[in-house]
Amino acid sequence: MGTVRGCNIPEDLYYNVENNVWARKEDDGTVTISGTDAEKIADARQRIEKMTEEPEVGRIYTGTVRTIKDFGAFVEILPGQDGLLHISEIADDYVSKVTDYLKRGDEVTVKCIDIDDNGKIRLSRKAALQETGQKEPS
Repeated sequence: MGTVRGCNIPEDLYYNVENNVWARKEDDGTVTISGTDAEKIADARQRIEKMTEEPEVGRIYTGTVRTIKDFGAFVEILPGQDGLLHISEIADDYVSKVTDYLKRGDEVTVKCIDIDDNGKIRLSRKAALQETGQKEPS
């Protein structure tokens, strides 16, 4: 059995995550995961932690491009959590069109550079590439 403390799981969470694996949120906010297969329990714990994770400024994420706009792209960095990758943060070179670099569904490495008071997330591909030492694809 595994326990994930302090998760923001919906109050009514009590479901079969996979065959014979269940997760339930207790009154104190603790999520209890139970089952008979240790591997399936570990997988369920990882998925629940990912669902409830909060974005962090300075952290690097691999996200999925969900929407392309003239001014940038919205990238899902955590389940249900999108951030704006502004056109000026896509590459070191001048970017005239977002679609020259990204398309919907692409996986992209980004760094969370800001979360404002309203919870809006700002992302940077340039900063992520620089920090990880990755080069711009040719």
